[in-house]
Amino acid sequence: MPSLSRLDYLGALITGATTGCIAWQIFSWFDIPLYLGFSWAWLVVLVPVLWLLGVIKGYLLGKYVAPVFADFGKFVAVGSTNAAVDFGIMYFLIAQTGIASGGWFSLFKTASFIVALGHSYTWNALWVFSNHGRGLNRRDFIRFTTVALVALAVNVGIASFVVNGIGPMFDLSLRAWAGVGAVAGSLLALLVSFTGFRKVVFA
Repeated sequence: MPSLSRLDYLGALITGATTGCIAWQIFSWFDIPLYLGFSWAWLVVLVPVLWLLGVIKGYLLGKYVAPVFADFGKFVAVGSTNAAVDFGIMYFLIAQTGIASGGWFSLFKTASFIVALGHSYTWNALWVFSNHGRGLNRRDFIRFTTVALVALAVNVGIASFVVNGIGPMFDLSLRAWAGVGAVAGSLLALLVSFTGFRKVVFA
């Protein structure tokens, strides 16, 4: 099994920094109290380190347990960053409109997922599954989009059910509950996506 490459290190650090920046902005929008008085800006440094450790762990599991873990470690890093892009756009739209439920929420969630799609395809083709050596091409993108649309249906469906079907619990605000719905949708969509991308798109 090949060792970690420069691309693996760069991919982990860049996607981690992207996630950290978006998380920092989301926490700022919510006015979440600072942790021990530290600015949430420290996430821009901490998250890339966590992503790098995750990729290294995936590599080691891939080397000693099962090869699939090497791709999965990178996929989780990219998938988590895609979730951050997804959430960042969704919360930006909520912040701009003040709307966090109903049909508009589903529209915002769909728009944010579609924007994250381009980000996801690029990182998956050029980094996560780059060992397949095909780079960016139309055939893979069409297959990728098909799998992503299935994941979109799962993502938006679960998120919308949690937000509109179940509604806020645990004394959370509607705006905070929108995040719970987004997390639930994204987690299930992550599993659907990895399976589809590995077995259908980049097989």
